[in-house]
Amino acid sequence: MKTNNKKKKNKKNKSRKSKAKNKLNQKGLASTENASVPDPKLQDTTTGNDTHPAIDYLRKWQDDRSNWSFKKNRQVWLLKNMMDVSKVSESDFKTLIKYMQGLRGSARDTTLKFAKERMDQADSVDVSKALTCSIAS
Repeated sequence: MKTNNKKKKNKKNKSRKSKAKNKLNQKGLASTENASVPDPKLQDTTTGNDTHPAIDYLRKWQDDRSNWSFKKNRQVWLLKNMMDVSKVSESDFKTLIKYMQGLRGSARDTTLKFAKERMDQADSVDVSKALTCSIAS
């Protein structure tokens, strides 16, 4: 009797694995030959441009707050990538600044610490550039 139960469990696990693998194959994620195919979930349906879901989340926060809902993973992506111009455009960055004014708790503390570190790095780069220019003259 126990062997029959094990067989049933193994069969269920195999079918779950094959279903998951089929889903990955359909999305083009299981093989590397389809790696260059864009994920349709990442496309902005309004303009046809590729946008990250976190950018859509941010835009919805700005434009349609009554239908917007908080999503931690989107916020984390935004905060981690806020300085990357290739991921967050200038206009989206301005919106992100407004969004960050409402941050609370550890997200706020971490973001402030990160911003201060970046400013210190920028200051040290500016100082070294100024020194290099004055030495060269």
